[in-house]
Amino acid sequence: MAQTFFPSPAEDLGGLRLDVVDLLQTDKPDSFFMRVADPRWQRWGVHRGDIVVVRRNKIARPGHLVVACIDGELVLQRLPARHQATQAIDVWGVVTASIHMLEP
Repeated sequence: MAQTFFPSPAEDLGGLRLDVVDLLQTDKPDSFFMRVADPRWQRWGVHRGDIVVVRRNKIARPGHLVVACIDGELVLQRLPARHQATQAIDVWGVVTASIHMLEP
């Protein structure tokens, strides 16, 4: 009895594999995940319920989306373009990626 196999749709990729852990660098000891509760970040592509990847040791630069500690609470904040060292923003980490689920 002969077996019939259908070709894999991934055969044309030639062994190319996408490693999500490597792409998002979530294997680093300073990487954390946080779920977004605030809907104000939609214009930057971060929606309520999304999961953001936060790197604690990444240097925050003006324009970066960061997690800041304000009054003991961790919140998303964009560093101002003209951020000066005299402005006290307690940056907890830099957001490096956002994971948006298409289905609940």
